Amino acid sequence: MPKVYIAAAFRSASARDPRETDKVYGTVVDSNYINFLESVEDVFLRFGYDTCLPHRDEGMWGRAYFNPADISAVCFRHIETSDVIFGIAEGGRGVHIEFGYAARAGKRLILAYRAGKEPSTLIWGFPRDLSPWHLGFGGETDTVIFEYKDQADLIAKLEEKLTDRGERSISRVWKRTISGIIDIGSHTLKLRVFRHGKGTLPGILYEAKESIGIISSVTSTGRIDESSITCMTGVLRRFLGICTEHNCDRVIAVGTAALRKAANSAEVLDTIKNELGLRVQLLTPDIELDYVYGAVRRTIQAKEPIAVLNLGGGSTQIGVGTNDFIQHRFLLPIGTRHITEKWPWKDGFNRDAYEEMRKFANHAVIKIIDKPIPGCRFIVHTGGELDFLLHCRVPLELCRESPKHVSQISVSDFENFSIQFMRMKASEVASRYRLDPGWVSGAVASNIIAISVAVATGASILVPSNLNITDGIILNDAR
Repeated sequence: MPKVYIAAAFRSASARDPRETDKVYGTVVDSNYINFLESVEDVFLRFGYDTCLPHRDEGMWGRAYFNPADISAVCFRHIETSDVIFGIAEGGRGVHIEFGYAARAGKRLILAYRAGKEPSTLIWGFPRDLSPWHLGFGGETDTVIFEYKDQADLIAKLEEKLTDRGERSISRVWKRTISGIIDIGSHTLKLRVFRHGKGTLPGILYEAKESIGIISSVTSTGRIDESSITCMTGVLRRFLGICTEHNCDRVIAVGTAALRKAANSAEVLDTIKNELGLRVQLLTPDIELDYVYGAVRRTIQAKEPIAVLNLGGGSTQIGVGTNDFIQHRFLLPIGTRHITEKWPWKDGFNRDAYEEMRKFANHAVIKIIDKPIPGCRFIVHTGGELDFLLHCRVPLELCRESPKHVSQISVSDFENFSIQFMRMKASEVASRYRLDPGWVSGAVASNIIAISVAVATGASILVPSNLNITDGIILNDAR
């Protein structure tokens, strides 16, 4: 399936909080502009393209802020892995940089500009058919440039240009649904609001999470205590209000390890249903893994075995397969909590503590994964790992295995980063990387378990991913 990268102005369309003087861009809140860009995406979806709309897919319209150098590198990696670059060319300095990068890489370009707002003169050096000489200096590329009057005219002309090239629309109607997915985890309640359509990955409209540590009372008493239930219903009520504000067509709620293990799980679910009218589906570890694995494999084109890591607070699941079906399933009885409780983070760890944690994780992992999986080079670390590595400014390489996952790092380099990260003080984490110091202990534990699993499966390359259970639920329901 071909992939298109959709380039358009971002910073000029964003609103930056004047108090956040250290940020160079803000958040896109103009719903008309968002709908316009997604209507352009809809055209390509109807013609059978995988899409990258970086404004949304890499940063949620600016709500997730990244260092400019890192978000630029991600965008360039998406250009490298795309077949077509479509650009709205009348505005945006970054857009023109993306055009130049794409032209030098020999990508096919489709550029549109609004009447009366002609873009840079230099874009006319892109099309091959404007030069009679074809000297092959690297600038000429397969380029279409057209003018449009308004948004409706752009959509009509874009469809015309694709049709003129012999491409065929696979769908005349492209309906998007808005879904709210609530994930009740061991430590954290997460809400994601998606707009999605059949055949494409969902786009995040809103994301929120709140840590309440449900697993703590389950571990100590076997039950979820009254204060945790009250706190949980309060957060869920707020999440349902957010779903209403976003006009969600449906809300799906799921629960994982903590709710599975609690002796009073049925009572808790009844309380949530009676007070909020919300039905929570308990996910078994196998179903949880199926969802995460399915979301990842939807994006991976490699024919070799891929390991998918779903790492939680109370348990860890790993699925390995070469297609849509998991051929090897591994359930580890440990999660980040087992390390954070044993080695609480205060202000960095020394190397001895790190080695103790690695030994603990290795011992648990090799009991379950006793030999490497033949041919398994890649392990996909899900659950927001890409955002974490971008925030930490970890140097990532280009991944060509997936139209959605375009970044990777060797397992050895990932371990080097992990060792450096675990030594950091709270003040460094907060000031340098915009991370909540309270999360550092969990991040250290997550890194250690991921490295142990990678080594055990034989993987040498780690692909950081933001996909999680919610993406799998959406994709499974859209089939």
